[in-house]
Amino acid sequence: MSVFLFSSINYLNAQVYNGTELVPGHSFNVEDKNIDWEAYDSTSMVTADKIELKDIQGRWKAHTRVFKYQDNVRRIEISKPYIFEVKGNKARRNSQDVFIPFSLKNNFVVMIEDHNMVSGIINKISPTELTITWKNELNFSFDRCYYSKK
Repeated sequence: MSVFLFSSINYLNAQVYNGTELVPGHSFNVEDKNIDWEAYDSTSMVTADKIELKDIQGRWKAHTRVFKYQDNVRRIEISKPYIFEVKGNKARRNSQDVFIPFSLKNNFVVMIEDHNMVSGIINKISPTELTITWKNELNFSFDRCYYSKK
């Protein structure tokens, strides 16, 4: 019984990686691993080919993300959010980073961070929701962030 209690407490107090640091959070297996990482949600406020810079302006925060690396698909919920912030034609994905120019074409976002190309696919957009799947071309991984703003 004590082993079960100890492992349960450790699981509840788990820490997860948030870009540059470990933060309190929880990681869960995802049962349906057949996610279409590049799909665009038809309930979005504009079609994928009509997204403009004005549609993604502001500070977006994600407390939930789903990532895929090889055959491992996991959902992470964290207390300290991931961010995606857009001002004009510049963006950043960490509140300590400087804003850098980026490209937006249809529902594709491309930016250069630390001499590496970062590409994202906008999966859904509304006035308060923004879902982006960030692709890592080097290791063929996907990282979907469910952003929101007030």
